[in-house]
Amino acid sequence: MKRKKSIIILMILAIFILTLTGCNSSTSDILDKYGNIYGQVVDTNGNPVENAEVIINQDNKATTKSDGNFKIFDIKTDTYSIKASKYKITIDKEFFSNDVYKFNNIVKREVSISEGENTLDDLVLKPTIIIYNFDDYYNNNGYLNITGKIENKGKEYIDAVEITFKIFNSNEERIGSGFETINNLEVGEIVNWEISTSYDGPIENFDSYKIDIELY
Repeated sequence: MKRKKSIIILMILAIFILTLTGCNSSTSDILDKYGNIYGQVVDTNGNPVENAEVIINQDNKATTKSDGNFKIFDIKTDTYSIKASKYKITIDKEFFSNDVYKFNNIVKREVSISEGENTLDDLVLKPTIIIYNFDDYYNNNGYLNITGKIENKGKEYIDAVEITFKIFNSNEERIGSGFETINNLEVGEIVNWEISTSYDGPIENFDSYKIDIELY
């Protein structure tokens, strides 16, 4: 009889401990505080950067809108590393332009999240690569070739840069394309790139171009 009473007491004690542990866990969850963060990603000229990815502590993410703004909600109060990056850009211009295009990549910063609303100073993406000196000529097979230069202006080695070239007529129909991959771009290195396109018509038949540049 005494043994049965002891077993019952132990079972009641075990249930009590489990219940207490659950309560403590719930209480801990209730005591956790959360905040929201607002900010903007811009380039070195202060222009907003669209479609940049913003990450806090690998778990909380957002993508910037056309005005460069982003919002991330329900972040547990603490100090985190925040990173903004953009690995792909599109140059969409009339054919041809000798402008210098800057490809902005990564910026990192520490940020402290407090309860409620948090406004972050601008995240400024500095140039990682620049692309310039566009030119064109027809190769021996009659197809249009596009040339240019690319330079690694950042502080890190780049595994690969893929350049995709698309040609459009006045009706915005794609009438030619081509691509080139540049591998192993060292810091400060300048590379002459050349793309052989699938277009073999006269220059006057196309109206604009689009270049997609993606880092790996």
